[in-house]
Amino acid sequence: MKQALISALVAAVVAILAVGLAGTLGDGSADAVANARVLSFTMEGIEDSIVNGERYNGVYSQLLTHSDNSICYLTRVQFKAMQAPEDSNICSIELDEFTGHWQVSATVEEGGGSEARCNARCLVWE
Repeated sequence: MKQALISALVAAVVAILAVGLAGTLGDGSADAVANARVLSFTMEGIEDSIVNGERYNGVYSQLLTHSDNSICYLTRVQFKAMQAPEDSNICSIELDEFTGHWQVSATVEEGGGSEARCNARCLVWE
């Protein structure tokens, strides 16, 4: 619930700034406000991107939304069972150059036995 409220607040602030910027850059007419962007945010993925180092090491990624009209941010970073220096985990958001979509990735470096859980949301403008 807290994440949804923060996302809504960020979307509202960016929308207000976009409308204000459109008004100052345009001729001040209603057309400038009408051309302002509509902002929304995606829901968090139903399943986290998870790598359990007790079973395997490596990267697991999930596609989010197209990158042309969005920016994404991490909403969940959780590392469990870290017991040794080899337990090096990473949560990241990257661009999948093949599909043009953002993707959230969980990584457990080779030799690690811990677990990484990651999830994300995206702010989308139209």
